[in-house]
Amino acid sequence: MVRVEVGKMEVRSRKAHWMRMDKFLKDYLHSDLYMVHSVSGRLKDLVLIPPTLQCGGYQRAMQEAVVWMGKGPLRSVLHYDEVDNLLCVFDGTKDVVLIDKFYKEKVEANGFVQDGHYSTVDMEKVDMHSFPQFQNLPWYRVHLAAGDCVYIPYRWYHQVTSQGDRSLAVNIWFARLWWFDDDDCTGFGSSHTLEPLDDYGFASPNEAVRSQWLEAFEGADDDVDLADFLGRVSSGTQEHRRKVHQLIDKDQDGMLAWIELYDFDISKALPLYPDVFMLSADPSGGNATQSVHGDQETSKAEKEHEAKIVQVDMEEEVDDKVQTETGAVIVDKEEDDDEKMKDKHEEKEKGFETRAEDEKEKLEVGLKTQEDENEKLDQKEDSGYVHSNREEL
Repeated sequence: MVRVEVGKMEVRSRKAHWMRMDKFLKDYLHSDLYMVHSVSGRLKDLVLIPPTLQCGGYQRAMQEAVVWMGKGPLRSVLHYDEVDNLLCVFDGTKDVVLIDKFYKEKVEANGFVQDGHYSTVDMEKVDMHSFPQFQNLPWYRVHLAAGDCVYIPYRWYHQVTSQGDRSLAVNIWFARLWWFDDDDCTGFGSSHTLEPLDDYGFASPNEAVRSQWLEAFEGADDDVDLADFLGRVSSGTQEHRRKVHQLIDKDQDGMLAWIELYDFDISKALPLYPDVFMLSADPSGGNATQSVHGDQETSKAEKEHEAKIVQVDMEEEVDDKVQTETGAVIVDKEEDDDEKMKDKHEEKEKGFETRAEDEKEKLEVGLKTQEDENEKLDQKEDSGYVHSNREEL
């Protein structure tokens, strides 16, 4: 089963559904079907990672890979992602418009949907009355053919137009790195080969939380003392910030090196000190800027586009009644079977969302007894380290 959208122009208010791969391959050339499917299972052996992502910390930052396939022309909205992106074309062509995040104020001045991180501007024919700020907005255009890749930086605005009878591409999302480990790339050279994605796998979605949190340390030297740390990290109580500094300081020299900022166990630290990492225990949102699973809920929604697609029979028996909607075939079936099968596959492909809900539930429990537990932790400190085996958090 694959996740499929309908429509040549992305409309994020629409909803995506599932259909069989053989059905998609049979129909997509004669309809508006467009596959947007997360790489999993045996496909991980077919997606090859370039040497640039195999060392320096990138190999531990990969969040997700997605296959994009359909018949052109296909157009996305202008949007940004909370992660870095490497987009590679296998067939057809793509034209990518890029706008530096430096121009955030201009891009988001009118018609910008904050929930989905996208603009309602029509990039093919910009209405200068509705979007006057685009008149003098610097931008780049990148043309990609089969075999080409483009790096789309964290939070850069981009819009993609795909052409060709078969437009086929794969992108890899990875958490933004604020420090590159040069020593980790010793021995890597031009002769280094591509390696299967399956050899690396995907990082915890909490690595995206780490990445957003570490943005406050951009430009920092390799010796962040407590005073510098408290000045850069403004969220959370001062007591909790001091404890996080102590937790990260592995060698207990009072200074935080970049390697320590990337090595501490973010998944254990989040439920202990959620306020320091700008997390909210309130599922309704509150003032939180993130949740325990990081920004993957956002990036997942961004890549799935909320497009409306066909509903297909999940079993071999297909109802004879067939309707047509925007060029796609809709196959009638019993709703209970459809929901069961869709839920089964959505459970597999939405690992970030399901893990996020589990983490939120744990966080709610943890916050109720946070002060008591922190007192217990203080009694268990050994040589300045914070240890915890509180699995209930």
